Amino acid sequence: MNVARLNFSHGTHESHGAIIKMIRQVEKEMHTTIGMIQDLQGPRIRIGDLTREIPVKKGQKIMVVPESDFNDEMKNTIPCQYEELYKDVKKGHHILIADATIDLKITGIKGNTVLTVVEVGGTIKTHKGINVPGASLRAPSITQKDKKDALFGIAQKVPYIAMSFVKNGQEVREFRQYMLKYTKTPPAIVAKIERPEAIKNIKGIIEEVDVIMVARGDLGTECDAQQVPILQKDLIAACIAAEKPVIVATQMLESMITNRRPTRAEVSDVANAVFDHTDATMLSGESASGAYPIEAVSMMSTTIQAAEDSKYDVAGCPPNAPRMDGEELCSIINSRNIGAVVCNNVPVETIASLCALRQRLPIFVLAKNGLIREKLSLYRGVYAFETIPQLLKQVSGLSGKNNKNSILLYTKKAYSIEKMSAIHLTKLLK
Repeated sequence: MNVARLNFSHGTHESHGAIIKMIRQVEKEMHTTIGMIQDLQGPRIRIGDLTREIPVKKGQKIMVVPESDFNDEMKNTIPCQYEELYKDVKKGHHILIADATIDLKITGIKGNTVLTVVEVGGTIKTHKGINVPGASLRAPSITQKDKKDALFGIAQKVPYIAMSFVKNGQEVREFRQYMLKYTKTPPAIVAKIERPEAIKNIKGIIEEVDVIMVARGDLGTECDAQQVPILQKDLIAACIAAEKPVIVATQMLESMITNRRPTRAEVSDVANAVFDHTDATMLSGESASGAYPIEAVSMMSTTIQAAEDSKYDVAGCPPNAPRMDGEELCSIINSRNIGAVVCNNVPVETIASLCALRQRLPIFVLAKNGLIREKLSLYRGVYAFETIPQLLKQVSGLSGKNNKNSILLYTKKAYSIEKMSAIHLTKLLK
């Protein structure tokens, strides 16, 4: 595992603080770097508090009311945490509950009550997610709860913070400005792409954000599911061109929530995300609440490694190489005996540019700043170290592999080709 996700849709500041403390203790004990993403809840539309499960059958009439107007004595009624749902939906829209396993068709609006008929039944449970495809919800991407949670994340010095249900670049810009009121170095922002509005405005979002997450769960509910694989490829390509990391998330090994082994389709899905050149793949329920979290992480890791070691993870300089000297660097790497890239005293932006070239070479970075190391943990093929000996240990481990005996040394001033020698590199890095 390279990065831990902290889901602020659940838990308290105290419980998340304990997890952050534990992660940083593990970092020290294992002499490694683990990044963190604080995942804000956002304007997630959810079923309100229920003291019991509510079964619904096809053809049954169900009323959806604001949570503040709900009580347990109401029959054929469910509460919604989003109090203004009735203002944003229309007759004919569908209310999809629990990842679209339950489908309520809206038949009308009466005051603040949404009238529906059940098209696909099931059991409605407390706090399950709601999607309304086709509806333009006015709820802002950052809620008051999110703002409080963000301040907690800033205090904890988390390297990444994720915005849920982003609609446009302006929302990202406004959120960054909010954080800048409280810190000069806010966490890098991850935009979760979950809505059609985000796809429509993706250029502006990528320009403003630091990282993109292809959040396929809600995206596949809000859009046609058959479009999700295409959108995934398009989003990854756009991020590489913009030199921004990209994460593929949701239902990657979903069956491992209850089963020790994944389906073959799930394993293929993970591998294909690697072949698409994503920076990272993410587990959700598999590791958060599943019965086999360790096995799920292990399966994800070994699948990624197998995909990267295969002939199908094709290296090659992308069309319109992101860097001005990208094509030249790709040519050098492909024509010379280069086994790794080593970066010393270069900004994160330069490392991002090198990473975007997708050359199947490890990029070793010397970075004394712990926050920078945590940020770099999300970049594909990038390994950051605090000390020269730690870095050289990894470089030495490459000696003799694939007959590679040189490195591409990238410094603040320029790049050069150097011998893969611990003594030689020590002199250059000091």
